[in-house]
This record gives sequence, structure tokens and C-alpha cells, in this order.
Amino acid sequence: MKNPTQHQVEFLLDYKHISQKLINLFRSATKSIYYTAWVIDFDLKIAENLTFLNLIEETCLRGVSVNILLNKNALYPLLVPKSLPEGCKVNLVPYFGHEVPLTGKFLFKNFVRTNKQYPFTGSINCLHQKYVLVDDLHLMLGGTDLSEKRLADKYYSKRLKTDYRWRELAVTLSSSPDFNLFAVNNFNIKGKALLNKNNWVGSYGQNHTEVNLMNHLITNSKNYLFLETQYFFYLDISKFTIVDQILERLLKAIQNKEDYKVIILTNHKIYDSNSLLLHGLYYMRLAESLERIRRFFKKHQVDKTTLEKYLAIGCLESADIPIFTHVKLLLKDGDQALVTSSNINNRSLSPTDSDIELGVVINDKNKINNLESNIFSSLVGHKNIDSFASFFKAFKNNEGAIKNIPLYHPQRQRRWRTFHWVIRFLRRMVMGNSSSIDF
Repeated sequence: MKNPTQHQVEFLLDYKHISQKLINLFRSATKSIYYTAWVIDFDLKIAENLTFLNLIEETCLRGVSVNILLNKNALYPLLVPKSLPEGCKVNLVPYFGHEVPLTGKFLFKNFVRTNKQYPFTGSINCLHQKYVLVDDLHLMLGGTDLSEKRLADKYYSKRLKTDYRWRELAVTLSSSPDFNLFAVNNFNIKGKALLNKNNWVGSYGQNHTEVNLMNHLITNSKNYLFLETQYFFYLDISKFTIVDQILERLLKAIQNKEDYKVIILTNHKIYDSNSLLLHGLYYMRLAESLERIRRFFKKHQVDKTTLEKYLAIGCLESADIPIFTHVKLLLKDGDQALVTSSNINNRSLSPTDSDIELGVVINDKNKINNLESNIFSSLVGHKNIDSFASFFKAFKNNEGAIKNIPLYHPQRQRRWRTFHWVIRFLRRMVMGNSSSIDF
């Protein structure tokens, strides 16, 4: 597949549209479905009087085989129904890395039962791919995670004492023989299949193609990059090169006085967890990542005023309700888009060892331009965005749902250093010696 049938490409920007598309895909199936996700609540009501398990049952009654691939961790079997309809098979992907120690299992067992999700994993090489393939014809990448908080118009965070809502992106496109073969093999050998052909990239433990592709897009960008990611961590720089490439490209633009800009949209809080430990860990990791960026530009004698003309980092906090982005998207110069399951952290994109991820590159400029227009206009709350430069200006001015995350914040810098050793100590108690964490 040199180019995934680009005229068939459709971008879906929220869980409501994605869940309706998911229902339509299941109801259109006549032969087979291959479904892969990070978390599934089978009892979730995805439409009025319709749970996901109901949808599977009605699909299987038509003679369609439904094949679901999920992680097998210490607690996930609690979420899989004991009785599945005939024609539905669930394969659980074993962990290949470090298991959560007994302390972690004890602390979070009740959480899993009551919240219908696993709060984090303590092992690397977890299945993090998200796709659904119907009849070897129709494919949706992203948006397959199913839980109440994702589909809700608003969901209450007990830890932060506020309502919030999820933001998601999925892309639908026509499938191909390459992907069809991959989906079957991936299900049969429990997540160990590789798909490195043409526009497909991924992270498969130590077999990694996405890092090289992302570095290529970043290095060869001429005008701008827009990166939206659930997590933006820049920690183990000896194993992680994505942020390195962004910073090097920015430095080159500054030194050559190019008309070049980078926007990074991420989360500054973990709305979807009630764990004080995870909130502290997230705060520490984001603050440490910003500190590394500051040090890089200080080393190269780039001052704050100059840097802020080229780089903007922000999160989403609309006037009515905070937004937790689950999007994983890289846009380059309006001509290429990478839709992926990978977050910007060591766990997703370390070339030495990572979770199992999957992404696709879209090259249809018209589709990408429409996506950019929809994203940029919706974020700033108006349609007066005629260029990336105008979006950058609106982003800097905190228009619409956008809130800048300042790179230079002395109080925040002192705070993360204070909590650093406490969080690391608590983390080792819960997760043992594993360096991996996902939220």
C-alpha cells in the first residue's frame, strides 16, 4: 500500500462521532472484525439501550467473527466477560517486561473493579495499538478505547474536583492486503506481528520504524510543525530522540532567522486519575521535560524572548470545562500527517525498547488542510485563521480553549525539584524497579 486510498480518508475528532462510526462499522460487517484497544469496558453503553457487548452479540448472530486483542496484565481479566457470544474470541497479549509488584496489585485491585480500567502498567512492551478492521475492507485507526469517561460529555475528576471531557482523533481509510495480513497475524500471535510497509510505521519492542519516520518529518519540515500528544515527556535523552530533533530544528531556524514555528499541544494535568502518586509523577515529569528544554536553549545562548517567537507549548482549558487530549497527531507543513498511538515519551518511542504501537502517514493535502482548519478554528473559537502564523499568534494569546504552559516559571521550577525525591521513592514502592509508566 504505497498510499492508503487517500480519497477514502476521513478524520473523526471526538468520541461521539467515533463511537457512532464504530457502531456503523460493526453493523456493516458481513465476514470478520479485528479489534485492538488499550482498554475496553464491555458493559459500556455506547448508544441508547446498546452496550458494547450487545453490539458484539448482534454482530456475531449474523455469522460475523469478532476477534479482540487486549493486554493480559494481572488485573485485566476482571474486565473481560466470563461468557462471550459464540463467534467472539478475545486474545490477551502477555507482558514481556516487568510485572507490577504485589504492592501495586493490592493498591489498585479495587480501582480496576470499580472504575472498569487499569490505571497504569508496570511493564514495557504492552499492546498500545488501536484499530478496527472490518471485512478486510474498512479500517479505523485510533479511538477504539472504550470507557465511560471517554464517551461522557463531562466526567468528574475526584482528585482535581472538576468536570472535564476527553478529546480524541481517529482516521478511517480503506484497508489493503498488507494490513489485512498483519491484522490476522497480530491476533493469532498475540501482538507480535510487524507492519513496516509503505505508509505504516510502528513500535514493536526493539523493532522500531516510527522514530526514524518522525525524525525525518521533523528534520525536513520547512515552515511549521503542529504536535498534539497526550503526554510530552523529555526524560531519558540517551534513548529518546524525538524532542532532540524538534529542538535542533528550532535552533537551526533561530540561527538562520527562518520563518518557522512549532506548536506543542498536550496536557498539564492528569484528569483521568484519582491517584495522588500519578498526579505527582505527571507534574514532575512535565516540569523536568520543560527544564531540559530551557537548558538546551540556554546552552546555545537563545534567550526567552527569541525562543517564544518560534515555540509555543499549551494545553486545553475551555471556558465551560477543561479538556483532556488523547490525540496523537503530528502535522508537517500542511502536506503530511502522522496519526499514531504513540505518546511523546520514552515508553512509546524509545528505539531500544517500547510498547507496541502503530501509526499511519497521510499525504492527502486537501484532507490535511481540512483537518488543520477544523482543529485550529475549533481550538481558538473562531474561523479567522488563514495561516499557521495566525494560529500561532492566537495560540500565544490564549484564545478559545488554549492555555499556554510557560517554559519559564521560577516557582514551578523550584516546586518540581522539591517533590522529585518524594515521588521517586513512592513510585518505587508501587512499581518496583521498572522505569516505565503509562497513564
